[in-house]
Amino acid sequence: MAFWNLLLGLIAILSAQGNIHFGLGLGDAFIFGIIIVFVLSIDIIYLLSLKTTGFFQRNQKLILIIAGIFMLWILLQMTLLRGTLSPWDGQIFF
Repeated sequence: MAFWNLLLGLIAILSAQGNIHFGLGLGDAFIFGIIIVFVLSIDIIYLLSLKTTGFFQRNQKLILIIAGIFMLWILLQMTLLRGTLSPWDGQIFF
C-alpha cells in the first residue's frame, strides 16, 4: 500500500507542476483532482479495514484490487490513452 501511495503521490505532484500531461488540456486538472480524492478515500477505507472486523476486513483484498485497477488506468491515461491536445509520442515527462 505504501508503494501505491508513493507512486500516485509522485504522479499527482508532477501533474500539478506540469511535468506530466494527460493530453486533455484543462481536463488534466480534473484528473489531478480525481487522483487526490481517490488516494484519500482508498487510504481511509484501507485504514478502517485494518482497525475493524466487519465489512472492511472482509473486503480488504477487493479494496487493493480496485486500487490496482485505478493505478493501471492512470498509467494508461499518461501514456497510450492521452487526449488529442497532447497525443502519445513516447515521452511521459515534458
